[in-house]
Amino acid sequence: MGKPNDGVPVDRIIKVNIKETQSGYMLFEPDAIQIASGSVVRFIIINSGALDHEFMLGSFDEIAKHQQWMRKFPDMEHEYVNSVSIRSGEVEELVWQFSDATNMEFACLIPGHREAGMWGVIIVHDHLAPTRKN
Repeated sequence: MGKPNDGVPVDRIIKVNIKETQSGYMLFEPDAIQIASGSVVRFIIINSGALDHEFMLGSFDEIAKHQQWMRKFPDMEHEYVNSVSIRSGEVEELVWQFSDATNMEFACLIPGHREAGMWGVIIVHDHLAPTRKN
């Protein structure tokens, strides 16, 4: 799936905005991202909402397991290499090197936030050069 960047130059910068709506939805924009395998991406996560949030990358299984932990221990403090906490009005960065073609998820797992819409998908695809037709 990938790993934290270990000094390889960044190939792409993706800005992700976090917001809450008046009707109670909590959103990442964009909520669907395509990335070529092997790319190093700098995510710039901007929390323009009124609440604190987190941005966690992982497989669908990893996200589901972490969500269960967060429900049991909502006030736990944690540090994962694939996650950042973003206070209201602040900006954080996460740099990640994507290795294999796969589908991943990103989510805010503070209890109730994912359920309110704070999740998205990352499609990591093999970068193939277009074939020429004669």
